[in-house]
Parts: sequence; C-alpha cells; structure tokens
Amino acid sequence: MLVYYAHSQSTYNTEQERDDRLALESLGLQVYCPNNEQDEELFRELGMKHFENLLHEHRFDAIFYRTFRDGVTTWGTGFEVKLAQQYGIPTFEITETVRTYSPEETKAIYNAQGRPDLAVLY
Repeated sequence: MLVYYAHSQSTYNTEQERDDRLALESLGLQVYCPNNEQDEELFRELGMKHFENLLHEHRFDAIFYRTFRDGVTTWGTGFEVKLAQQYGIPTFEITETVRTYSPEETKAIYNAQGRPDLAVLY
C-alpha cells in the first residue's frame, strides 16, 4: 500500500519526520515523503501546483498527515489533505494528542443523537 506522508516543511529532517515514517513503515506501508530534492525543486518552480499534480498523477492508497499538538496544521499540509479528499483518497491524521469530550459533553451528544441508552453509561 502506497501512502503519501503530508507534513509541514518545518518538520523536514527532524526526529518527528523520522519517527512518523518509521511508524508508518512498521505497519507495512510504503511511504512517499515529499522531503526530497526532486519535490523541493518542483515546488520552487511550480509552488503548490506541484503537489496538486503529484496527488492527481500518483495512485496513493491513502494520505497520512501530521498535525501540531493543538490539532492544527500548516496551510500547505491542509491544502494537500483537502485535495486528497476531493480526489477520494482516504486521509488519516497523525497526532500525539487525543482530543476527547467530557462525560457531560458525551452524554449530551448521545442524547442529541437519540441514544439515551448510551448516555446512561457516563
């Protein structure tokens, strides 16, 4: 399975990038990382159009993208993710933080969905 690893250029050549790639590869995934000379050269020449071409022309099975600790990412990574979604490519967020609702918020969600049977569990 060939996956595209979308991440901020600020994390290129960092331990974070290395760890993310190793984690994806440990799942048996073949990882395409845009942190390479050819992509850098084409990015300087074409801007984000290069990544648009890359996502359109390659047959990526999925995109994994890295967010920062607050769950937000840079505009460029967001552009790649939104484009992949338009092309019907599954996207998966890599994050270190699990964002959860409180028990009260969870109850309200279940009640709003008409599932009071689940709300009583909290």
